[in-house]
Amino acid sequence: MTRRKFAIYCLPALALLAVVVSLLMRSPRPESTPSSSPAKDAGARPVTPVAKAVPAGEPEEKDEIEIPEGMRYQMADIAEAYRQNIQYPKYSKPLDENDWNLLNPRAFVPVETPLHNGMSASMVLDRYIVNRDAGLPVKVIISGGQEGNNAVAGVDLSLSDKGITRTLVSLSQSRGEENSIVYAGTIPAGMLKEAGPGEVTLTAGISFATGDQETIAAVVKVYENTATLTRLGESYVDGADLVIPAYLDVEKPGRYSFQANLFDESGGQPISHLNSTFTLTRENNEGLVRVHAATLRAKGSPGPYLLKDINITMPPPTPEDTTGYGSSTTESFIIQGRDLDLYSNEPYDDPQNRQRLEFLQKMAAGGNS
Repeated sequence: MTRRKFAIYCLPALALLAVVVSLLMRSPRPESTPSSSPAKDAGARPVTPVAKAVPAGEPEEKDEIEIPEGMRYQMADIAEAYRQNIQYPKYSKPLDENDWNLLNPRAFVPVETPLHNGMSASMVLDRYIVNRDAGLPVKVIISGGQEGNNAVAGVDLSLSDKGITRTLVSLSQSRGEENSIVYAGTIPAGMLKEAGPGEVTLTAGISFATGDQETIAAVVKVYENTATLTRLGESYVDGADLVIPAYLDVEKPGRYSFQANLFDESGGQPISHLNSTFTLTRENNEGLVRVHAATLRAKGSPGPYLLKDINITMPPPTPEDTTGYGSSTTESFIIQGRDLDLYSNEPYDDPQNRQRLEFLQKMAAGGNS
């Protein structure tokens, strides 16, 4: 066999991981010969492939991966992180207080915009992805000295979509923190129905006592609801899983992703991030959400639990389609727990994950068998 060496030098951890994954996915290709026309090759003598001779007494050379010692330390860290991750199934991973992205699905990140005379303003929304069948609370926070010419007279909202701008609502002043003032209000669902689906621009026009006006803007994604979570059934134990039936009103049949976070109901401790998939129709509208007992035992919580941060999506079936979004009638649900001894004790195991881990560990050990 031809000797191949892969020398890896001074790659960042992420680039190194990309190399590892490519090697993991690599499979030997069979030798191929050019295709030809049967008529053209009629009567041609077959060619017998000749194997390359290996001198007597010389061992066959194998593929080698040469990894510097410093990179092996990084590989060891990657292998250990991967080992810890594959202890849990994809549908139920441990949840930590620092998992901001998981704890804040569809998050809207406010941006502070400078105004005149050293003031600033920001628009604050509950989420970036917005159901146009529901009202949308909006806050505008204005910071900085507001005496005299800087006094704010009012804040009005408008929405721009496909080149058309519509006036929405005037916000009401409410108490803010020291050296700031808050204007708040809710955009009615009926106004949002006229927009989207897709990204639209919300603009807040800030009027001052002098008659001057400044504006700040934010982009939100308005969606047409495809399914609504209406209730959760009684939970039950199935092997190593706590199973929670979920019932939805389905507007658009298809395959759905159901993500949510599970917390200890009494102490509020985050326990598990849930990620289930199921196919729903108007008639078959039940999906099963599973929580692996390993995540429950890791936090020592038998329940009851609180399920919230619900994020229902319908992945596009083709690249030309767009993601669909669902909603929930309530923000959270209480889930009945079960004694931890009722769950089976076998650890979660995926043979493919185990093979990948063995490969990573081999790389960390030097790359040679």
